[in-house]
Amino acid sequence: GVLVIDSSNRILDVNPAARKFLGLKESSVGSQLGEVAPLFFENFFSPPFPVKTHEFNVSINNILYRLSVSITALLARQRIEAGKLILMQDITEMKRSEEALRESEERWNFALEGSGNGVWDWDVETDRVFYSNQWKELLGFPHNVIGDSISEWRSRIHPDDVHRVRDDLRKHFEHITQYFNNEHRLLCADGQYRWFYYRGKVTEWSSEGAPLRMIGTHTDISLRKNQ
Repeated sequence: GVLVIDSSNRILDVNPAARKFLGLKESSVGSQLGEVAPLFFENFFSPPFPVKTHEFNVSINNILYRLSVSITALLARQRIEAGKLILMQDITEMKRSEEALRESEERWNFALEGSGNGVWDWDVETDRVFYSNQWKELLGFPHNVIGDSISEWRSRIHPDDVHRVRDDLRKHFEHITQYFNNEHRLLCADGQYRWFYYRGKVTEWSSEGAPLRMIGTHTDISLRKNQ
């Protein structure tokens, strides 16, 4: 939506989208913004008036919208009168999608950790990894000891297992296998190696087919391996 006001906050122009967001009538041109859209005015026009982006909730016809509003420029209108151009965008669906994704990831982590699995989420481009608390606890480390680098995992792999791990990763990255499945030993906080089963999958690929994001779990299988 587009809204243009002068230096005294009188509406000079407003397009249909902005009228819808603010609940204005076509006859609102010439009116004081604070009188015809008090909620918007109170939320956004807190003095001083810097160039900024601001988000706020507004209810229109009993529907709650989340608006993103930004002042983008100062305009000259008639007699060099300074006015303000304000652009607004309804980001309700974007916010709902973000919230749904966050809730989905929280449920996913809760379900997996509830089954005794550690969870990891790897940004392959930056080599930064989210290691869940359960992932760290299975290795016997406090939560604040493990960082967010892929080396936290790689540096703990038993030397005899490194080649197999790399080969299985390569096969998945090259689309040879649908999942990354591997059993290998990791060095734990007590100085001992324990066996873990890793299962992961690339969830995001670049347009060239390179892996961007990979998520998965690790499970302690030492008891089974040592029988």
